[in-house]
Amino acid sequence: MRPIHTILILVALLFLGNITSAQNLALNKAVTVSSVEGAFTGDLAVDGDLNTRWGSAFNEPEYIQVDLGDVYALDELTLYWEGAYAVRYTVEVSENGANYVTVDDIVNGNGGTDVISLTGNNGRYVRIICTERVVIGGAQYGFSLYEMEVTGSASPSS
Repeated sequence: MRPIHTILILVALLFLGNITSAQNLALNKAVTVSSVEGAFTGDLAVDGDLNTRWGSAFNEPEYIQVDLGDVYALDELTLYWEGAYAVRYTVEVSENGANYVTVDDIVNGNGGTDVISLTGNNGRYVRIICTERVVIGGAQYGFSLYEMEVTGSASPSS
């Protein structure tokens, strides 16, 4: 294929929306967690690496929160769960870290990748409160999250 054809195809795909350019606002931002299991610290859930993860203590509830550093008009939250996922969890957002709005209550989580709409919400903080652990072979481990990504744009109030 000639280079000009490759460029035209890439431009067409971008124009048609098949290539996304959404920026992960949570990437390498400050994280607060309720607990840590060993070396599986909260910052590993926003490092952009699907081979690292946050792991909580073997308790319920547990939470992970990312500080985006500024208030954004939020679009979407994507969670990449490890095998020890949350069956039940709540997604909250806040502009100031004190007053939170519940965006979604997940009551039948099944692990893998969860995409949650945040459209219509402004926020600087995005918090996941995990309230029920999956049972794996008769045992329950801590909550384990490979990555949390947040997309959005500059808030109209910024």
